[in-house]
Amino acid sequence: MEQNNRFLYYFIFIFFIQTLIVGNMTFFETEVLSTKKIILFTFCVLGLVISIVVLLYRKLKKS
Repeated sequence: MEQNNRFLYYFIFIFFIQTLIVGNMTFFETEVLSTKKIILFTFCVLGLVISIVVLLYRKLKKS
């Protein structure tokens, strides 16, 4: 079980970094916002939220 939690921590870390990079690319560049960038950012945030919810569910279920 500890191995799965470690994998989930790495997954959250990767999604967090990816969300920061895509968010920077989406909202802080000078070019016009494109739908592709907004959809990519939305899915990055969604993946981050889902992985955090799964981690919290496992921790609460364990205790």
